[in-house]
Order: sequence, then structure tokens, then C-alpha cells
Amino acid sequence: INSGLRLSSFFAETSTYIYPEPRLSAAWRIRDDMAIKASYASMNQYIHMLSNTGISLPTDLWVPATDRVKPQRSEQLAAGFAKDFDRHDLALSVEGYYKTMDNVIGYREGASFLNLNDPSDIDSPHWEDNVTSGRSWSYGAEVMLQKKAGRFSGWIGYTLSWTHMQFDSLNQGRSFYARYDRRHDISVTGTYKINDRISI
Repeated sequence: INSGLRLSSFFAETSTYIYPEPRLSAAWRIRDDMAIKASYASMNQYIHMLSNTGISLPTDLWVPATDRVKPQRSEQLAAGFAKDFDRHDLALSVEGYYKTMDNVIGYREGASFLNLNDPSDIDSPHWEDNVTSGRSWSYGAEVMLQKKAGRFSGWIGYTLSWTHMQFDSLNQGRSFYARYDRRHDISVTGTYKINDRISI
């Protein structure tokens, strides 16, 4: 069992955000070659990525938490198991996760994307006037097969995941898939050791 607690803070204009971030992970070795594991983490992010989900314009911005825009908070649970195969130096792991995110921001419907906070215009709208706050959640599973030793080593990983967003003032309050939702992700890595000095 491993546990930890971090205290993070962010100073924004006249607001001070202070949040504890606990985390816990545990693994139980059922046999010498098999274990189950689980983890929990609470995290905060003080910089938001502001992205439009409806149109493909270069309007992605990184904006900080302010007096009016709270930091993004998330909680994640994960659980899985791992199995070693000594004969071929292989390891198999399967893990599932569920993550919730609060205070996620997005552009309001009909928001003005241009000339935000124009210093030459005293009446220019502030970017906070063009955003709305909501929540997001994602879940999925990952399978990874890894070869740890030998002249050839590497791993193959596959992730199946879903990411939803929900804002009371967007899409009539109904949830929708996030712009960066990736249903399938496959990763392949390989290393071949030619000799003690050269590998590919």
C-alpha cells in the first residue's frame, strides 16, 4: 500500500485556491506471477484548455483560473490485474478506470471569439464572459502485453475509452462526446539489441 497527500494552492487576482490532493494505491500479490491492483487520486488543475466543440476553428486557448473561473478538479479510480509469464519473459496487464472532472469550461453558445480583452478597447468583452462551466467524465480499459527481456523487447497496448461532457447551458443540457474523445488507441513499441553498444 502506498499513500500520499499533497496540498496545492493557486493565487488568482483576489482569490486563493487551496486544495488537498490525496492519493492511494494498493497491490495484492495473489501468487508469485499474479497480482491485483487498485488506485485512487484526487487532482486539481489551475490552467484550463478552452476549446470549442462545435466548429473547427483555431480557438483553443489556455486560460488560468480566476476569481470567476474555478480550478478544474478531478477524481480517478482504477483497478486491474497483472500476470507474468516466465517462459517468454512476458507480462500482461489489464486495467479499467473511471474519472470525473468538475469545473470544466467551454465557450458559451454565441460567444464572441475575437478581440477578447483587447487592451485598446475599454468595452472589449472579457473571456470569462464567453465561457460556461460544466462537468466531464471518462472511463475505459487498457490491455498491455510487454516483453521485458531478451534481445527483442517492447510492448503492445490497446485502450478503449469514452469521454463525455455536460453543460447546463449547452446542447439543451444533454451530455455529448468531448472533442478530444478517442475511442480506440493502439501503441506499439519495440527495441532490438544488436550488441552491447547498438540497439534499434
